[in-house]
Amino acid sequence: MVDDGLSCYDRDSLEDGGGRRSRGPGRIPLTPLVGRASELSELLRLLTSDDTGPLTLTGPVGVGKSRLAAAVFRDAGHHFARVCFAELDTLDPRGDDGRGTDGIDALHEAAADGTLLILDGGTRTRREVAPLVERLAGAAGGPRILTVTPRPLGLYEERRVRLDPLAVPTPADAADPQRLGRIPAVRLLLHRTRSVRPGFRLTDTNSAAVAELTRRLDGLPLAVELAAARLKTASPAQLLRELDESPDALRGTPADTTSRHLTMGQALEQGWRGVDPPRRGLLASVAVFASSFDAGDVAGTLRLSADRAHEALEELLDHSLVAGEEQPDGGLRFRMPGLVRAHARAFLTRRGAWDSVCRDHAAHLLRQAPTALPLPGGGPAEDADSDGVDPDGVDSLSPREREVAVLVADGLTNREVARRLGIAEWTAVNTLRKVMRKLGCASRVQVANRLRRTREQHTAA
Repeated sequence: MVDDGLSCYDRDSLEDGGGRRSRGPGRIPLTPLVGRASELSELLRLLTSDDTGPLTLTGPVGVGKSRLAAAVFRDAGHHFARVCFAELDTLDPRGDDGRGTDGIDALHEAAADGTLLILDGGTRTRREVAPLVERLAGAAGGPRILTVTPRPLGLYEERRVRLDPLAVPTPADAADPQRLGRIPAVRLLLHRTRSVRPGFRLTDTNSAAVAELTRRLDGLPLAVELAAARLKTASPAQLLRELDESPDALRGTPADTTSRHLTMGQALEQGWRGVDPPRRGLLASVAVFASSFDAGDVAGTLRLSADRAHEALEELLDHSLVAGEEQPDGGLRFRMPGLVRAHARAFLTRRGAWDSVCRDHAAHLLRQAPTALPLPGGGPAEDADSDGVDPDGVDSLSPREREVAVLVADGLTNREVARRLGIAEWTAVNTLRKVMRKLGCASRVQVANRLRRTREQHTAA
């Protein structure tokens, strides 16, 4: 007997040509798994290794964890005597309600040597899932366990495997439609778009917009699938303009995605829901960093001690709300994905906190700025201002204008500024013009010099 949420098959039935003894997980799609061949191979390698404890597959909401786990269920039958897949949203992990007890009992019965248990945690919390995994891992014979959950379970010998978003194109990729079409995020976008719009093709005219779209979506499979649904009636350039207004432009139906989330807003909110409410404001403030940052930046901007800054980053990492980037010196820098950042910024704006965070960030950057900022080309900066400078100086700039001014002072081009902030290039250009008018500057170099002098005034004060 197989209960709702628990699906199993064994190797003998496969070898006899009988196939699965039960249905597969309810959301296993029939479409190919795009761009995940290496991740699938690595998971199977780890699960069949002699020295692997319980595996936890983590990653941001919408990255395709459940989809990859379903592929493991499909492909693992020749490695294990039995494979069982449980969707814990349909069971009570504690086994104390009428509906879920039979399913939990069946899991315990299946927890034997030669069995692979795949547990999709769904929306279950860590405190619900971790005890179940610990009990199953301690069963006689020791099954192999793969758990899908946004956060590590915190168990001894647990091994965390983080699933990252699909690779996105570089600017060089966008120049060649054939090369662009081989990038994983673009491949998925094309595959899903053609399912609803068979005639869609990459061309010299739309390739730049397609490349920018997948970058704006952070290579997140759910976002890509919802974007493909929107492309049924829109062009990539039109969708980019809609995303300038709101990420809620990304929405679909059960025909567009296997995810339980049908809008990107729902998925992003789910990602933040695991954070304790009193901590959300503080952790959301990290959205002020448009580019990469480290613990020192967090401490300086949010006025935290070094210990509290590291704790905040650990919590963000655990919830997959930031990604760590290894550095040559062994350090880490962090980046908040653009969609997550936009959601956090909207949260802070609703609370009236965004302007204050931006001011603190600008002050931190100015404190860290060099005494003389170089030209983007490497030469010394000129020291000239036009007449009629706004007497309020940098403080007169809006939060978005301050962001653009600081990035321009760092030597970024308009296109790079737009990419960092997740805005259209023309928006970056227009914002820079407003900055120059407010500060009375005639060039980008003068904007950089103005920020330098403001920094000196802050230091003197």
